[in-house]
Amino acid sequence: MQQNQQFSLEQAIERNPLIVTPDRPLIEVVQLMSQGLRRICDLSQNNSATDDSAILPSHTSFALVMQQEQIIGIFTERDMVRLIAADRIQQDTTIAEVMSQEVVTLKASEVEDVFTVLSLTCDRKIRHLPIVDEENQLLGVITTEGMRRALHPTEWLRFRRVEEVMNKHIINAPGTVSVLDTIKLMVEHQVSCVVIVRENEALVNENDHTTVKSPPSSLSPIGIITERDIVQFQKLELNLERVQVQEVMSTPLFLIGTDESLWNVHRKMLSHRVRRLVVAGEQGELRGIITETTLLQALDPTEMYGVLELLQYKVERLEVETSELSQNYTEQSQLYEQVQTALEERKQIEKALREERNLVSAILDVAGALIIVLNKQGKIVSFNQACERITGYSFEEVENNQVWDLVVPEDIEITVEVFEQLKRGEFPNQNQNNWVAKDGSRRLISWSNTCLLNDDGSVKYIIATGIDITEKKQLEEDLNRFFTLSLDMLCVAGFDGYFKQINPAFEEILGYTKAELIAQPFLSFIHPDDVAPTLAEMDKLSRGVKTIAFENRYRTKDDSYKWMQWNATAYQQLIYAVARDITEYNHSQAKIHEQAALLDVATDAIMVRGLQNQILFWNQGAQRLYGYTSAEILGKNANELLYRDSPPQLEEIHQVLLKQNYWKGELHQVTKQGNDIVVFSSWSLVRDEQGNPKSMLIVNTDITETKKLEAQFLRAQRLESIGTLSGGIAHDLNNILTPILAISQLLPLKLPKVDEQTQHLFNILEISAKRGATLVKQVLSFARGVQSDRTPIQVKHIISEIQQFARNTFPKSIEIQVDLPNNLQLISADTTQIHQVLMNLCVNARDAMPQGGTLSIQAENIDIDENYASMNLDASVGNYVSITVSDTGMGIPPETKMRIFEPFFTTKEQGKGTGLGLSTTIGIIKSHGGFINVYSEVGEGTKFQVYLPVVHTEETIQDEKTEIPQGNGELILLVDDEMGIRDITKISLENHNYQVLTAYDGIEAIALYAQHKNEISAVLMDMMMPEMDGVTAIRTLQRINPQVKIIAISGLSTSDKINAAMSNGAKLFLSKPYTSEELLRKLHQLLNLNSL
Repeated sequence: MQQNQQFSLEQAIERNPLIVTPDRPLIEVVQLMSQGLRRICDLSQNNSATDDSAILPSHTSFALVMQQEQIIGIFTERDMVRLIAADRIQQDTTIAEVMSQEVVTLKASEVEDVFTVLSLTCDRKIRHLPIVDEENQLLGVITTEGMRRALHPTEWLRFRRVEEVMNKHIINAPGTVSVLDTIKLMVEHQVSCVVIVRENEALVNENDHTTVKSPPSSLSPIGIITERDIVQFQKLELNLERVQVQEVMSTPLFLIGTDESLWNVHRKMLSHRVRRLVVAGEQGELRGIITETTLLQALDPTEMYGVLELLQYKVERLEVETSELSQNYTEQSQLYEQVQTALEERKQIEKALREERNLVSAILDVAGALIIVLNKQGKIVSFNQACERITGYSFEEVENNQVWDLVVPEDIEITVEVFEQLKRGEFPNQNQNNWVAKDGSRRLISWSNTCLLNDDGSVKYIIATGIDITEKKQLEEDLNRFFTLSLDMLCVAGFDGYFKQINPAFEEILGYTKAELIAQPFLSFIHPDDVAPTLAEMDKLSRGVKTIAFENRYRTKDDSYKWMQWNATAYQQLIYAVARDITEYNHSQAKIHEQAALLDVATDAIMVRGLQNQILFWNQGAQRLYGYTSAEILGKNANELLYRDSPPQLEEIHQVLLKQNYWKGELHQVTKQGNDIVVFSSWSLVRDEQGNPKSMLIVNTDITETKKLEAQFLRAQRLESIGTLSGGIAHDLNNILTPILAISQLLPLKLPKVDEQTQHLFNILEISAKRGATLVKQVLSFARGVQSDRTPIQVKHIISEIQQFARNTFPKSIEIQVDLPNNLQLISADTTQIHQVLMNLCVNARDAMPQGGTLSIQAENIDIDENYASMNLDASVGNYVSITVSDTGMGIPPETKMRIFEPFFTTKEQGKGTGLGLSTTIGIIKSHGGFINVYSEVGEGTKFQVYLPVVHTEETIQDEKTEIPQGNGELILLVDDEMGIRDITKISLENHNYQVLTAYDGIEAIALYAQHKNEISAVLMDMMMPEMDGVTAIRTLQRINPQVKIIAISGLSTSDKINAAMSNGAKLFLSKPYTSEELLRKLHQLLNLNSL
């Protein structure tokens, strides 16, 4: 019989549950639950399972969420109903966001019987119980439906009637309500179904049959809506608010009468594959509902044992009748055949009774609880297997022994007293006692006792059901000991505002007695300013949100206040909390913060590093310089964050510190954004009271811009020195080349009859001499400029000639683009030299695009102001004509760009370049009072910007200058990774009545814009930045606010760059370098655009 029961339990386990990953979209999981399309995971170890084991049902009521073969959540039909009612279903919702995370599991080794599973599911109010092995690997899932299939107490179910166990409180609704209202009804009453009803015309009355719990007799069931239906509706994407339940309800219903047996209920559920049946009266009126859970709850071991005794009594009566019939056999031979028939019938009854008794015995044996039956003398007449496991005694060893023989001596008296109460009919009752096991160990048992009575009402048997609570009791004692001895304040409080239990730490810290603290609402002890935040935190607890590190002030007995830090959680309408007195800590922290605030005022970066280079202190100046917040960097290794590679110089610094306690010098470091900076650093070694090194105080001053200006100045000096040297060399070369060139031209005249080979040599000599003269001329142009006549000229005429030349001679794969305004001002220049400058730049652009590309030439009038001039040593305040030559070629590497203007430096192949083109160009430009800038990015192209000063003639001088537009206090977001540009531009805007927020890259810009979206009027966005470039930042800002006004800024104003910026949402484009007037006019134009 035990094997049969174990086999039935095995049938209850579903080996192929629906399993999904946490990132699976909720919509897909709903479809899988509705269609049964899921991955088949054979969790059994039997690889020879039949094909039937892989057959999936068309619906499943749950989905397990697993990650790395571990259960992390479960999602059921009831969860789905709650989500729909709360309108929380979104297209991008994942199953991890809505799953139930607290999953109750049971190890297979702990599944002693079906009642173990049934008890656990009832206690935890769950319908799905995952079964795992010793390594917590999933074996399968037991559901209420599976348990119903596994249990086969056939005769027992035949004895019970529907009316005894049905649920008479049914949630019902008319067919005209919407599906959404029905879902809300299910969530409100926490039920798995709603019965759809209509008036029973035969029993109609004046009852209002809107939704009720106890249905009036005038209502007849016409359909039902279940959790599984709701999942299917969600998959079909029905309009739950508009569809009426009568259009989609399950109908016709499977009804059952009140006088039918539970066995018939069991068979109908299996036959129709349903989990619930509606109970109706004789005239079709709604009487109740019966579910799988109802059937399982009907299997009460105690009641079954009582029925068994009744059946045994019938067997004894039949035995007496059989004996009497046997004695009268000789006297009643004529009734032989009738007696034989009666005997056969009685044998069948006896067989049925024996089977029923065996069934009840088996159920009692496999029950997880201890079940013991005593006669009126207190002797043991039944002792189930759970008792045998706990005590180590077999039933044969304790049969007919008195039960208190198993009890420890000190508990015998109370055990006998409880027994006497039971004999007097005072039941049911409960008690606890300690049993002594066979091995001498003690087990604390909690008993629930009842009696089986004779027909006259006297007690026949005493039935006791027990639970081993030894470990639970020990845990309670340990917790009480911890509760009492803990130095922290521990308490249990109610949402009614009163303490229910507090530990001695409350009395010691606050000074009140326990009685005083429990007698008053705890809010009365809280500082008035902290009452509202405390109530808000209690509201969060009531909604299931845990409290972590919440702080408030409690009044002590002496009327002072102490700061408390709380951690708390809520369970079953009670608050479990622990608090710590942080008054002294807060005072020390306030003092530290006060001192830190003084350090934060400093503009220098101030930090304290431990001996292992971990950051211990970080002021605001350091945050501004490096970009890291205190939260990001405290405790981190400074060498890993502030240096690209840890330099050997740091080891030398440490050695100097140990000897001299102080070091200062320059360090090359890197910011959070990846920008290289140079700091002047002062290090001081801090020692403890014993004189041992403790930490290092470091003060860093940013000298990056100073070093850049020094490098620019040194470069100018170097070029000037090279120019001076080149000029001297060129002068000497001219003295040498003059007679050579003259002789090369005289020799053919003096020797006209030489052979052809000699004439060819004369020709080579002349060509080489002329080429040398040309090189000298270029060197002189670079060195100090060739003196020539300067006249006012219009640059656009020269550019037009260059354009025509390029189109006729450059490869057809290179597209020529020219942009010339009509109002270009005049410059004072040598036409030939300017022609040479532009030709050099265009030829270089052509050579940079061997595979083709775009060559662009642009010219415009530019006003250089003091702000711009301060950023470029070669620039002066005044009016200029800017000529830009750009290409889409391979670009110039940074290490090469620093040397391109040096004479004889070239990246071209030998014989294809002299290295004097750009050096000559810069010499000509400087001799004209102008300057040149270069912008290049590898793979993106190169842009040369030539600036030549304007000459004012009577025709070009305007009578009055257009006034520069002013701002009206608008807030502007400026985004640029160059600190110098940010600072100068910010000052320019603020001087013209604008407010400015600055960001060093796209990520910070997005964060600032999200905080100040409604205040920011315009965005100035650099296109080339680390971390996140301008195009990506513009796209993100567009998603935040499609109406955002943006000016894109770049040193490379190629068509690709401009198109990328404008196509992604920028309204205007501004090229670097720009003057304050250019910036202000562009910004004024942007803010006054009528349509964006």
